[in-house]
Amino acid sequence: EPAYYWFHRILHIPSIMRLHHKVHHDSVVPRPSADFTFTVAERLSYTLLFSTVFLVSNHYGYLTVGYIWFMMLLFDAINHLGHLNSELFPEKYLDNKIVRNLVYSCSFHAIHHSKYNYNYSLFMPIWDTIFGTNYDERELFIEAKRNNPQDVKEEQ
Repeated sequence: EPAYYWFHRILHIPSIMRLHHKVHHDSVVPRPSADFTFTVAERLSYTLLFSTVFLVSNHYGYLTVGYIWFMMLLFDAINHLGHLNSELFPEKYLDNKIVRNLVYSCSFHAIHHSKYNYNYSLFMPIWDTIFGTNYDERELFIEAKRNNPQDVKEEQ
């Protein structure tokens, strides 16, 4: 997480952003297809960065095929959730600072796509909190919950 946070901030340096990360940010409103919009160089950089988890696991004898599949599927599932443009957490999520620092909401990531200099964390907003780049998602979160069709209760 902290390595990704700093790598992601580097991607937002204007000259690097124009060459690589801008393609991903062309989706100002996140959508699932944005998960796959990266230049080849950016994709290779991510592969190198994330492979360190597997290299360290292998070094200590914990790397298995099952672990690789688990981590890849978990990573992809959480990444897709962040690009749904629909809020999944209940409003109580906003009141729990511990959970809000450990698990990002769809709204947290949506703010990153619209306000490029905030909310760089991969999945754990604590890094944005520590380094002062956290933009509170409360207003967007509440708006997203209001507009989620699955949250609309039928009148009886």
